[in-house]
Amino acid sequence: MSQASQSATPHYAPVTIIPDLAGQNPPSLLSEFNDLFPHAEIFFNASRIPYVGLKEEKHWRAYPLQSPELRRLIVARYHEKFDCMPSAAALRECLAWMDARFSRLSNASEAFTRFGRARHIYWLDLGDSSGQAVRLSPDLNPQADPPQYGWSILPSPAVNLRRSAHHRPLPFPETGPALEQDRRLDFQARFDSLRQLSPVLSESDWLLLLGWLTAVLRSDFPIPALCLVGPPGSGKTSFARLLRRLLDPSALDLLPTGLSTAALVSVLDQHALPVFDNLSRLSRPQSNFFCRAVTGGGFLSPDFFGDSRFISFRRPVIFTALEPPSLSPDWLDRVLLLSLKPPAQYLLESELGEKFQRHHPGPLSAFFDLFCQALQFRALHHSHPN
Repeated sequence: MSQASQSATPHYAPVTIIPDLAGQNPPSLLSEFNDLFPHAEIFFNASRIPYVGLKEEKHWRAYPLQSPELRRLIVARYHEKFDCMPSAAALRECLAWMDARFSRLSNASEAFTRFGRARHIYWLDLGDSSGQAVRLSPDLNPQADPPQYGWSILPSPAVNLRRSAHHRPLPFPETGPALEQDRRLDFQARFDSLRQLSPVLSESDWLLLLGWLTAVLRSDFPIPALCLVGPPGSGKTSFARLLRRLLDPSALDLLPTGLSTAALVSVLDQHALPVFDNLSRLSRPQSNFFCRAVTGGGFLSPDFFGDSRFISFRRPVIFTALEPPSLSPDWLDRVLLLSLKPPAQYLLESELGEKFQRHHPGPLSAFFDLFCQALQFRALHHSHPN
């Protein structure tokens, strides 16, 4: 890792979250927390959503204080050590104490879902047990073996990356050629393996799609939602699944839209690239919600203690529909519509999934090359690349 990357890695001072209340019998969760999690750190993001950072093996994992994943982890560690379960009251007391400590904090650090950013460096969580992440920048990284064009895989990302139970790991991306001419030819070949599994798209729509994918990682500015429109049998749902699996695989690859606003806020907060399938119509409130979600808006959501917390995020969103689900000018101004045509030959869903899994590392690394070239182009034509 370069010296610049090392300096960007967040290092917080050790924080004693729970006071020492040892000597109680049976073991108190409050008194034992520091032994169960000796490297626990607390912080909040720009929306003042509280997080707990825990060191697992050689990497850090950020958990929202309200998340069921954190509660399950606390219970599992306690049970592993004492062979008994903490009471529900003890768990609430532990979480309430941590929540009280957050009110006295002044350090803010963003926690990202799958895609992260620190200044002009972007990160993508591979989502595997090693905790590795892909570092993407506008310059050549000579420390990679072989040298990579602006991206490399590092064991310790310089941002806080959070995961949810539905997240699935990405494959290890292929390494492309180091020479510029060879890389361009190889880049096209790697993306062709994805296009061969795609529905029928015009050349201009394919270029629009690549441009949209290039902007997906850029959470620092709004990008339009992607709406795949086509008749039955045109492969809308299958293609939306492939696009999601390319960058953000999940056990919940398709999401429903008939949810309350609070539920949609929770869903978008936990998914980096959500896909809403088979839309028939968006109501005015739903249309307004997604307009704010893609451009960056704030929402109120109830927390674990029944209070309302402000959540702010900006998400790229994918829709599938037989026809545009809304004709609202605001929504049409914030969506990229791509028309799909039925393919000449159909593949079974299982066959399509197997082929994509086999070729996935190729287009994934091609996407990294494309993204880094876009960053380099922007850095060359803007005086302030950050």
